[in-house]
Amino acid sequence: MSVADKKKAYSRLSALQLAESLGNVTEACRQQGLSRAQFYQYKHRFKTHGLEGLEDLSPINRRHPLTTPPEVVDTIIQLSLENPQWGCVRLSDQLKLRDISVSSPTVQKILIQNRMGSKNQRLRKLEKNALNSKVDLTPEQVMILEKANPCFKERHRGYFRPGELLTQNTLLVGSLEGIGRVYAQTVIDICGSYAFGYLHVDKLPAHAAAILHRKVLPQYKEWGFEVKSIQTDSGREYRGKDYHPYKLYLALNEIRHCRLKGDHPSTNGGYIERFNRVVMDEFFRPKLKGTRYDSLEQLQNDFDLWLKHYNEERRHPGFPNKGKRPINIIRQFNRSIPQPG
Repeated sequence: MSVADKKKAYSRLSALQLAESLGNVTEACRQQGLSRAQFYQYKHRFKTHGLEGLEDLSPINRRHPLTTPPEVVDTIIQLSLENPQWGCVRLSDQLKLRDISVSSPTVQKILIQNRMGSKNQRLRKLEKNALNSKVDLTPEQVMILEKANPCFKERHRGYFRPGELLTQNTLLVGSLEGIGRVYAQTVIDICGSYAFGYLHVDKLPAHAAAILHRKVLPQYKEWGFEVKSIQTDSGREYRGKDYHPYKLYLALNEIRHCRLKGDHPSTNGGYIERFNRVVMDEFFRPKLKGTRYDSLEQLQNDFDLWLKHYNEERRHPGFPNKGKRPINIIRQFNRSIPQPG
């Protein structure tokens, strides 16, 4: 016991003795500057431990006795990085195989504290660690990272020459006063995202073939490319019996017709769905809100100007263009195509 501790212990003992001599706890506490609660606490400690009980108690250990040991935390983090697709339940089960018992909520709490609570966070940390420490990733880890990367998601759908695969869709543009509902036939080349558009007022198969006959095939013939296949959904303007106008037109031009599965726009149709969102946000909604059109031809003329901007001036940051304009992708395969001014 140090000298300071002895002084405190004897001071508190004197308060107990004073209360006994006065026969009045309240007066003894007033003279010694103690509260009644402190007095009875010291009295109990003195009876239990003697003079040593009146010393200052050691600080309370702020570390909870059930806190997960640091070595177990490191194991959880390492196992999670090795298998980023595993959730907290799977990790907890795998730890039990190593004779480490940690509940799944505790595992999830540790992951969240280390910013690894979600699968994407774990993948980003794994990729960052691999880049910083030059650690070789396992084939399984590489496959998981590629699967989560948007560029790799779409790379297997890439077509490497213009005309190999075009995707076509019917888009409801809106209603014009005196004209009625207006639809747009949109066609986009998977290789480079070069787009075509044709407006009409009803959903007939003839319009689906008209955009190919008037715009798409003449343009590809001028470039010196052959349109090999076109992909559509299962709309009535694209499917029917053998004498269906659209099917007949494709057969006459020896173009293979591919159909998307229902409710699966993410297969190559994701390109046309993305283009339809862009054309609605950047052209049709602003134009129809701020401009009055008396005829469909006027709207088609403005649409053609916007398509020229989209194909020849607007840069496309995503896959597969990676910042290039659609016309630049086309020119990579035919240098005789003039550079846009």
